[in-house]
Amino acid sequence: ALAAAVRRGRGWVALSLVTDTWRWRLGERSAAFAEYWSWWLKELAPAETVKGRWSMATEWPRVDHALRLRWTSGKAEGVPAPATVKAEGDATESRVALAQDRLEPARWAGDFWPRRAGWHRVVSEAGDGLDFWVDAVEAWPGVRAQMKRDATALVAAESGLRPVARADERGNGRAVMPEWLWVAVFVGSAGYLWSEGRERRRS
Repeated sequence: ALAAAVRRGRGWVALSLVTDTWRWRLGERSAAFAEYWSWWLKELAPAETVKGRWSMATEWPRVDHALRLRWTSGKAEGVPAPATVKAEGDATESRVALAQDRLEPARWAGDFWPRRAGWHRVVSEAGDGLDFWVDAVEAWPGVRAQMKRDATALVAAESGLRPVARADERGNGRAVMPEWLWVAVFVGSAGYLWSEGRERRRS
C-alpha cells in the first residue's frame, strides 16, 4: 500500500509513501498533482452536514401584516418540507407555502399573516425552528404614525403632487402673504414713524 490513514478525533491522519509531489507541479504533470491531492482531500475531509436555518426578512412583525419568512438550505437541492407556524398558547398550526428564489436556489421564502400577538415559532422537518415576536395592531402608535407620514410623503413625491396647505395657512380662501413681506412692512413703518418724529422735534 502506498498510503495509510488513521482516525484521530473528528478527522483523519494520513501517511503517504509518495513523496516530492511538488515536482509534479513544477513539471508537466500539474493535472496529476491536482487529481492526486483532490482525491486525498475528498477522502479525508469530514462529510459536511449542512442543516437548513430559518430567518425573518420583515423588520417589524405585526398582527394582520404580511411577514416574510426565509429558509436557507445551504445547497440547491435541499427542498424544504412543508413549514408550519404556531402561536404560543394556540393549538392551531398555519401552513406556509414556500417559493424557491430564482437567483439563489438554496433559498426559499413564504409569507405568513399572524392573527394574534405574542410569540410564534416556525418549524420544518428540513431545518431548525425559529422563534419570533409579533406586536399587536395598536402597539407603538408613534412609530405607526411616522410610517404613515413617510409612506404618504413617498406617494406624493412619486406622483408629483404638491402638499396641500393647512386651514390656517389658506386663510379662509384668501391669499396668504409670505412672512418676509410682513417683516418688510413692519421695518418700513417703524422707520417712517422714527423719521417723522425726528423731523417734528427739529421743527
